[in-house]
Amino acid sequence: AVTLATSPAPIGDRDLVTDGSDLYWADAKGIREMPNNGGTITRLAKGTTFERVALDNSYVYYSSVVTLPTGLSAGQLNRVPKSGGTSQMLLQAPGGIEALDTLALPIYTEYYLGLSNGTVEEGTTLGGISYVMQAASPGTTITSISRDATNGDILWGEEIGRASRRE
Repeated sequence: AVTLATSPAPIGDRDLVTDGSDLYWADAKGIREMPNNGGTITRLAKGTTFERVALDNSYVYYSSVVTLPTGLSAGQLNRVPKSGGTSQMLLQAPGGIEALDTLALPIYTEYYLGLSNGTVEEGTTLGGISYVMQAASPGTTITSISRDATNGDILWGEEIGRASRRE
């Protein structure tokens, strides 16, 4: 193992992804990018609640946690150009976005979301959520999601909460 760089802020359990030439990750203070072989770390977006990261040909997609005017938390899906610039909010989801994957198509990008309430959704950059693959399931959290490149299946992992009682 070779240390390529030290992140300016803790990474924790946030994501790290590569497009073959650059690394992208979320840390406690932003979305970062650097060449795969080491070099200068660039901050693409500034913030403290970023978690999941995925890529298409031009953008870094990332989730964040926001507080709604009602006081409830929501997951927010955002994207920022790989070259840097202004972030764009694509949608808000109740609870939180626990898993994220993308598929770059010629005209748009599909994204796949695993939510903290057990919901699995497919959406596009052309217009938000287009398909709910699994409805909300109380006590279930989607922990990972991926697209099988061979046959197009969407695969996800679930953590099912267990209730317990002490007397």
